[in-house]
Amino acid sequence: MALNDSIACWGGTPDTLPGSLPITQLAWKAVTVGGFHACGILKNDTVRCWGRDALQVGPPPSLKFASISAGGYHTCGLVLETSTIRCYASVSYQLTIQGYDSVGQYTQVVSGGGHVCAIHVNGSVPCWGVAFYAQTVLTALPSVPKQLIGGAYHTMALFKDGSLMVWGGLGMEVGQSSIPAGKAWSMADVFNLHACGITTAGKLLCWGQDTNGSVDGVPPHVDSWYALAVGGYFTCGITMEERVIACWGNNDQGQLKIP
Repeated sequence: MALNDSIACWGGTPDTLPGSLPITQLAWKAVTVGGFHACGILKNDTVRCWGRDALQVGPPPSLKFASISAGGYHTCGLVLETSTIRCYASVSYQLTIQGYDSVGQYTQVVSGGGHVCAIHVNGSVPCWGVAFYAQTVLTALPSVPKQLIGGAYHTMALFKDGSLMVWGGLGMEVGQSSIPAGKAWSMADVFNLHACGITTAGKLLCWGQDTNGSVDGVPPHVDSWYALAVGGYFTCGITMEERVIACWGNNDQGQLKIP
């Protein structure tokens, strides 16, 4: 998403990922990318989705959202007026994802590969959906998370003291939960086989399976990072000083071909 509130997309295939936007001239407030689709919040707080099963995984155009999160085959968001959760899923995931009864108000909801986690206003963190990899099974949390991050097989929590916690990955663990010790984090992201984070000092670190340089390919000449996003087998970040995008890792569908 650019500073002029426009969105640019690249990579993917015509029937899956958002290679092109449905309406390019609109102004956006936020964008979220899932496994096979993407969604954005417009300036009027309504949502548009595009990609595979966009009509099924996207909310009705009349409903307004405060935030939105695209997952593998579903999309969940916080309704603007009520802070309640609404989820929309492809046919095979509707009972699993949409069957959750959103009781009360929430401050955040995140979508993973086939699961959802949220932060309730009372501080609790419910998770639901596909649980093959224990990504919905929480141990005791040290405090209320500042932010949740949903991955394909994992869920990650960032706390106010800069610490990170990961759960899930049962049978799919290749180091995604091995968070580098002794670091305070300002943000982090995880997808399927690797994770990355930006420390409070601005350094970007990645861990997990290094597919095509998705972990070890962090540009060494960049001293400080502003933001990051972890994809299937690639990673992208925005540099702090120039605010330009750099991507590394797998490029089989043009993920690294930044416009």
